[in-house]
Amino acid sequence: MKPLPIEIPGRNKLEKEYGQYLATLKRAGEIIDFRYEPFSLRIGHSAWYKPDFLVIKEDCFELHETKGFMREAANVRLKACATKYPWFRFLLIKAGKKGQWNVKEVLSED
Repeated sequence: MKPLPIEIPGRNKLEKEYGQYLATLKRAGEIIDFRYEPFSLRIGHSAWYKPDFLVIKEDCFELHETKGFMREAANVRLKACATKYPWFRFLLIKAGKKGQWNVKEVLSED
């Protein structure tokens, strides 16, 4: 009997590939779980930020943002969230070479 395929969420190819990667980490026990676009965070009067992935680890909650190209407005929102919600760890994820992922922590604006 063949195992059922796992539905990996994502709006675009990069998100789907990163979702596959997170599923691999979950099966290996490196992360507890992950969710795709689980909620939105308010960062201003009418400004919101919806992280691509919530990643649950033993010691922290991470919000992962996958980007092929980073516009300045998205960068500002990400930094504003890191400042306003310091209990999350914010990571910017970009596709690297040969299936690798470039990971950069987004720090709060001091």
